[in-house]
Amino acid sequence: MLAQFKKPLTRARGTVLFREGETSSSCFVIGSGSVRLSITAAAGKRVPVRAAESGEILGLGETLSGQIYDVTAETLETCSIIEFNRDELLQLMHQNQPLCDWILARLCKDLDMAYNAMRSLAAKRTRRRRGAGATPGIAAEKAHRR
Repeated sequence: MLAQFKKPLTRARGTVLFREGETSSSCFVIGSGSVRLSITAAAGKRVPVRAAESGEILGLGETLSGQIYDVTAETLETCSIIEFNRDELLQLMHQNQPLCDWILARLCKDLDMAYNAMRSLAAKRTRRRRGAGATPGIAAEKAHRR
């Protein structure tokens, strides 16, 4: 939906859109191509998190909230990218209620995806501990006490 408000620009392979730890200033809509999202691990090594594809919006939550970027975004190939700085984005949202509603829904979807990812990681850790002979979960302990 954001793509209809601004013309895309072409970004060459290897272009860094934003870096982990920088104060956010813009969000980016991927019109075409893919973007690597990575984090910095121990000893400064870059670790890929995932590849973002056409249609995704990068940095939306950070841009609206004024938070720092939590990943680095770098183009994996020549990409068509639309950049919206914070002021442009807020102005569009104030002028266009359907866009505002769409952005809110998008942020809720992102939050839900993050929650599900955390829940999945927690479940894997629990299964791993149980497989290693660790004590059973709280529910099993309560049942044992009765």
